[in-house]
Amino acid sequence: MRRPCQSRGWQPRSYRRSENPRLPSAALRGATLSEILISLMVMSIGVVSLATLFPISVLRSIQASQLTNATIHRLNVEQLIGLFPRMVHDPDGDGNIAEHELQYSAVPPGTDNPDNAGPTGDFRDEGRFVVDPLGFTSSLLTPAVQSVFGNDNGAVPANPILRYHGGYSTQALAKQYAYLPDSWQLVAKGVVASVTVNTLAPPAIPPPTTETILAFPSNIDLTDFRSAVGAGVSARIVLFSSINPRQSLIRLISAAADIDPVARTVKWYDQDLPYAVSNFRLELSEPRYSWLLTVRKTPDPTTPGQGTANVDVVVFHKRAFSAAAEQRFSVSNWTGTDCTLDLTVAPAGTKPFLKKGGFLFDDRNARWYRIVQLKNEATTAPTITLDRSVIAPVNTTTGAIETPKWAIAIPGIVEVYPIGAVNYNPNNPP
Repeated sequence: MRRPCQSRGWQPRSYRRSENPRLPSAALRGATLSEILISLMVMSIGVVSLATLFPISVLRSIQASQLTNATIHRLNVEQLIGLFPRMVHDPDGDGNIAEHELQYSAVPPGTDNPDNAGPTGDFRDEGRFVVDPLGFTSSLLTPAVQSVFGNDNGAVPANPILRYHGGYSTQALAKQYAYLPDSWQLVAKGVVASVTVNTLAPPAIPPPTTETILAFPSNIDLTDFRSAVGAGVSARIVLFSSINPRQSLIRLISAAADIDPVARTVKWYDQDLPYAVSNFRLELSEPRYSWLLTVRKTPDPTTPGQGTANVDVVVFHKRAFSAAAEQRFSVSNWTGTDCTLDLTVAPAGTKPFLKKGGFLFDDRNARWYRIVQLKNEATTAPTITLDRSVIAPVNTTTGAIETPKWAIAIPGIVEVYPIGAVNYNPNNPP
């Protein structure tokens, strides 16, 4: 007779194959060390591959933002030239348009020979020059560099490319028209404390007739803001409607005397607020994107001054205004797409700003080339592969190509935009 426990298939604990009789013993086995290591290796490969995408995406995002703003700025400049074509035909604004065209009598009309030396040369523009209001009016450049594009270490180059203001002869005008206007840096924000509008008594009439005083809360310090405005930095206040926060208006602050750090107030004139405001933003201009123009003029054989100007718009991001940034370097060889520089001619320790994707300027023919590849960077004779072969006129006397003699590599260039021919009729000016 069987025991009751044996009839139910009972076995001692030492003979049980599993705590759960429904699961096989193989299902309860753990992972081996080799399996864990292989899993970690596969996971690390995926994590590392994914991590490398983040810095690349950030760089591509920055590059896309710069190219977008550069394109917007280029379109602004193109419209500006369309409205005032004289800025590229009479860049110094003296009324003499013909002086900026071909002045070399030994060359047939309609061609441009930049070799301006010799008994028939008059050291004029030879049909190529630079329109650069910011560089022309910059106090960071010496007078010699302001009027001549490219630093030749204090000496005037033998065949210089001249720099003009294009009609914007003051620093205020240059900043207004040469910078992209929508770059502003936030200084402070918060809730407006109070707004007061006062009517000014004579002799303040005629304008200004009223003044608006905006008071800020006690946690706002206007000392640095006032100092920046006193140093010539453009400033503005953005005010938001208390009824519709999406509605805002802007008031420009032009004088440091209108800012009182002790009373924490800012005032302006003749611009009352059309509605009640609540929040504010104090902002200072942070100029990032700027332009200069390189011009190559082909004269009209029959009508002096009525030639065609081929213009390139060069857009910079945070351009450095210094002589070192425009250092001229000697070209020892320029054949086809390869260009070799001779750094021994430049001051000791001076190196050009060369990078793949950057730009090199032919100082003789006023043309830009994109850098495709760099060779022998560590030597005093780096070789640069460019995106196209050299474009230069042929000397009608010798039959030789007027190859470049000097090159400039300026840092901060985002893009160079050829906008083509710009015509101007002096008999029917805009």
